[in-house]
Amino acid sequence: MCIRDRFFIGPTGSGKSQVGYSIRSLSIRPYAPAFNLNSGTPAALFSLLERYRNIPIMLEEYNDTQIKPEIFQALKAAVYDGEGKQKRKDAVSKEIDSSQVNAPLVIMGQESPQQDDNSLANRCIICEVPKRDDRSDLEEEIFNELKGYEESGLHSVLLEILACRNSILQHYKNCLSYTSPSPRDRT
Repeated sequence: MCIRDRFFIGPTGSGKSQVGYSIRSLSIRPYAPAFNLNSGTPAALFSLLERYRNIPIMLEEYNDTQIKPEIFQALKAAVYDGEGKQKRKDAVSKEIDSSQVNAPLVIMGQESPQQDDNSLANRCIICEVPKRDDRSDLEEEIFNELKGYEESGLHSVLLEILACRNSILQHYKNCLSYTSPSPRDRT
């Protein structure tokens, strides 16, 4: 299992959504709507998870006490093994068809997921986003400049990254083995 999904945690106004929009703006326009985990339906979530490949999917407003059980289980399956919805192939068949989730998830909420013995938190990279009210004028100016680049499009940056793909694929496993122990070594 390769952990590819991010869970941003922080108070209202900390910038979780701005980080998500920045990540996603490499692939699509930055202010395409995000999915609200509290008001969206399970069917809509599954459709969204199946739609994209390698484009981060933004999922906002995670809340342990308000999330629908079906949506929680869908998130858990998606981040664990990339499994989406399971259904029968047709009305007379006994075969099961599973959709695949081929996009990284960017989940955002005000608190860490605790349900089901922390199963979702254990399958994501948890990133805390602290709220700062003491940003200088220069920091605000730099932030707004970077956001301006996003709005004009960052596809050229993505193309430069993709040009390095073969080198990354060649050296990734070697670099990974130097930076983190295998899951077996951690237990």
